Amino acid sequence: MTGLFEMTTTGNCPWCDKAKALLAEKGLEFRATPLDTPEKRSDFKAAGFTKVPQIWHNGNHIGGFTELDKYLQHSVLPLSSHATRSVFAIK
Repeated sequence: MTGLFEMTTTGNCPWCDKAKALLAEKGLEFRATPLDTPEKRSDFKAAGFTKVPQIWHNGNHIGGFTELDKYLQHSVLPLSSHATRSVFAIK
């Protein structure tokens, strides 16, 4: 599998850590963008997201950790508009 995985994370998110570890274990390139400013959190919520991680592959939204795991197992998954499982709520 080629291409860049991008994920939105927070510093205290166990599912974000699991997603990073899974991608690293598989030797896949990824970039994690932390929601570390009020502006980033506001933009994230304005886009309709409330939970992390949110993960994209080559610009296509995958979802959270559970969806990433399935995506990597099957190589092709229907892409969701928002993740609903295995995510960590943003306050």
